[in-house]
Amino acid sequence: MVLGNYTDGWDKERGRYPNIRLLYVPVDIAWKAAYYVGMSCHYPHFYAKSGYPTFFLYNLDNPWVFDIFRFAVVDSALDSCNVHRYEGEPGSIEETVKFIHEMITHGRLVWMSWYDPILVYGIEINEGSIRLHWYHPYFAPDGITWGPDELQKWWEWSDVKGAHKLIAPADIKSDDSVTEIEIAEKLCELLLKNFRQKELNLDSLKAKMGLAAYDQYIADLKNKDINFLEKINDEKPRLLWFDIPIYAQWTQNFALHAYLSFVSKNIPGEKGKLMLEAAELFGKAYANWLKWEKIVGREKGDKVLMKNVAKMDVRIKAAEEVTKARDNVAKALEVIDKMLKIGKPKSRKKRKTNPK
Repeated sequence: MVLGNYTDGWDKERGRYPNIRLLYVPVDIAWKAAYYVGMSCHYPHFYAKSGYPTFFLYNLDNPWVFDIFRFAVVDSALDSCNVHRYEGEPGSIEETVKFIHEMITHGRLVWMSWYDPILVYGIEINEGSIRLHWYHPYFAPDGITWGPDELQKWWEWSDVKGAHKLIAPADIKSDDSVTEIEIAEKLCELLLKNFRQKELNLDSLKAKMGLAAYDQYIADLKNKDINFLEKINDEKPRLLWFDIPIYAQWTQNFALHAYLSFVSKNIPGEKGKLMLEAAELFGKAYANWLKWEKIVGREKGDKVLMKNVAKMDVRIKAAEEVTKARDNVAKALEVIDKMLKIGKPKSRKKRKTNPK
């Protein structure tokens, strides 16, 4: 069975936000799967509610730090939008096929883990032969089909926890126990906490975090001794800091701008004004990053990018725009801090008692 209408509504949503740039695929695929079964949460709002915009992580030689909270942010987005779903991590290809077949038969798209998650929209089983149809915004924007050999390679790609995770949104629960304003305020609290934390330490993984990550990226752009084209194990991981790992994170400024602007309309008084002010500052940070993009020339292809990355004058100009973005984010955090204090009782200082 193939759900050929799996893209219904995508163009309409894009029309709400012309030239939108949100590039974190795990959340993108989750939104598309949930939207198919009736979720009404708008695309950038879904990103914001995932909590992914509350992280900005940087490690020069490990660009994959941007993806370490993949499952947590997908769950957060789906939970915040009251999406009931079926999940599984099958122990074999046969169990995988059974799960996907059951979900597709019931009219549900499947979020399927891989290097980047893919959106499964069809499966055909004929005399033991399997054809799996899936979509990815970059690898397969028009859809692609796997046979048994490709499915076997998918199964063998990794054995780490979550490598074969499957998520199938089923329907939307009715739940008014948590309001949109409460979700937005929780998001703001996480923003303050995570952007003020200077470093992330998870076992052997370390990364600069929040404003400190901005500062380190800016410093590395300005440092002539840092070679972003340096090869490590025949690859160029540092060059990825001009690609998906950085794009996935800086584009989240748009999600914050869109969502906080939306929620602020329903908050009266000074609190609503401050939330809107913060939203506008995130919008300015997003605009700064768009200028960074033009300077480094990422959209003009790899040859232009590598040529530009090798030039210190280009890197200095790029660093200037990232600095402006960083300053706008810092200002937004100050405004959010002020907003969250409204209505909270002031802590009283303990009186000193004179010893007898």
